Amino acid sequence: CKLCANWFSKAKSQRKINMVTAKNLSNCLGIITARSGSKGVPDKNIRDLAGKPMINYAVEVGLECKFISTVMVTTDDAEIATIAKKAGAEVPFLRPKNLSDTFIDIKSILTFFLDRLEKNKTVDIVVVATENFPLRNSSMFDKMINKLIKNNLDTVIACKEEKGSIFIKKDNKINKVNDGEVPFKLRSQDAFTSRIGIAYVTRASSLRKEGNLFSSRLGYHFVDNNLEITEVNNKNLSKQLKD
Repeated sequence: CKLCANWFSKAKSQRKINMVTAKNLSNCLGIITARSGSKGVPDKNIRDLAGKPMINYAVEVGLECKFISTVMVTTDDAEIATIAKKAGAEVPFLRPKNLSDTFIDIKSILTFFLDRLEKNKTVDIVVVATENFPLRNSSMFDKMINKLIKNNLDTVIACKEEKGSIFIKKDNKINKVNDGEVPFKLRSQDAFTSRIGIAYVTRASSLRKEGNLFSSRLGYHFVDNNLEITEVNNKNLSKQLKD
């Protein structure tokens, strides 16, 4: 029947998509960005946290991910590179200091890294994380990569659903951008916040084609466990985690 023919046609197309994306997993690269000169916590990337350098947690989670074939660290610092290699990551080269400024954007870092890396290595899927979320679980990366593939997306970002109001400051004025005072189940707007440093998964081709981090085929992974998005960003929190 015509209905069955349409169903088999769609199933065949989906299998074709899955075959291509499954092949891409052999070139799924985990990238941890770690610059020197942290302002809030000096030497934060390599600071001892419960018996090992903090960057080790990000490297280990990346290595545990069943879809990531290689974990690499992009840094401007030789000491960070040495410690990352001992943890099991690859550091193919150091990035220049001008790409390690406090306000440098992540896209510039990724573009430079991939441009240089792909002279010798093909990269299809990129998983980006920073070292300052040490309580992540590797299942987060697996779920995001799986969502990217199953839904044929270009990019998936980790985010947290917000139940309160969200405000934005512009021209010294504070404006509310969602109906946060409305009971959660009755809201007309879904609100959430995201941090690329927690986890960001994208196709390398999309990063180049779109020219920005958030492509048109964008997906979201909601993080329910607050521990996974606990960030080490000041001395007090760092001490608490160490204790």
